[in-house]
Amino acid sequence: MSASIAIGAAAVLTALGVARQRGSRKLEGFERIGTLPRPSEVHPVSRGIYSPRAHEVYAERLKTARLPLYIVLGGGIEPGDKPALQRRAQELADQGYTVLLMANPFEESRASRTARLRSNPRFPEEKDSPITPFGILHRMGDMMRTEKWSSSLTEGLRAIPWHLTRATVGPSGRTATREEMLEFGSTGVNTEAGRRGLLIFTEAMSDLWAKYVLTGKIDFDPEQQPRQGPAWSPDEMKARRQMYEHFHREFPRLLEKARGHVIDIAPA
Repeated sequence: MSASIAIGAAAVLTALGVARQRGSRKLEGFERIGTLPRPSEVHPVSRGIYSPRAHEVYAERLKTARLPLYIVLGGGIEPGDKPALQRRAQELADQGYTVLLMANPFEESRASRTARLRSNPRFPEEKDSPITPFGILHRMGDMMRTEKWSSSLTEGLRAIPWHLTRATVGPSGRTATREEMLEFGSTGVNTEAGRRGLLIFTEAMSDLWAKYVLTGKIDFDPEQQPRQGPAWSPDEMKARRQMYEHFHREFPRLLEKARGHVIDIAPA
C-alpha cells in the first residue's frame, strides 16, 4: 500500500468513527487520497468537500441515505495516479459499498459558467453551486444515465411522446424555447432548483434521484400546472404521468443495483 493510500486509509477510520458516533451507517467511509490542496487553492464550489470537517458534515446529512455510500476523494492527483485511486474505489465496491469517486475537485471555470448562463437564462449569474451531499447525489444521477448497469433509468422513458410536449416543442408546434423546457422540467419537482424553475427534464431526473436516495420519496407531482404559459395539453399530461410511473418503478430497482458499483463523478 502506497503512502498516500495509507494516509487515506487512516483518514477513513476516523471518518467511520465519527459516522458511527453520530448514529449514521449510511456514509460508510470518507477517504482522501493524495496531497490535499491548500485552502487558498480551492475554488468555492469545492471548499466544503475539502474541509477538515467534511466527513462529519457529510455523515450527518447523509445519515438517512438508502445506500451504503462511500466517498473516495482525490487531492492533487496526477493523471498517472488515477489508476491507483480507481483500484481503491473498486476494492471498496467489491465489499458492497456504493462508491462515489471524485478524482479531482469540481472546479468551475469562467468559461463553463458563461456557457451555463447562456443555456439557462434563469440561473443567477453570481451563484456558485457548492459540492453539497445533495449535489453529489444529483451528479450520481447524471452519471447513472450513461452507465450500462443503470440504463433502465432512461430506457423506459424513450417511449414517452416527447415530440408532443413543450419539453421539445412549444405549444404552437415550433421549437421549444429554453424557458418552455425549464417550465416542463421544473414544474412539480419539489426540490430547491425545481421550485425555482431551474431544471430541464434530465436535470429534474437527477434532482429527483438525489431526493429519493435521501428520503425514499419521489417528490414529483405530475398534476401540478405550469406557472407560466398555457395548461398542460392532454398529451403533456399523459407524458408527465408516464414519467411519474417510470420513476416509481425504476428508482427502487436502481437503489439495489447501485450497491457494489463505482460511480466516477467527473467534473461537470
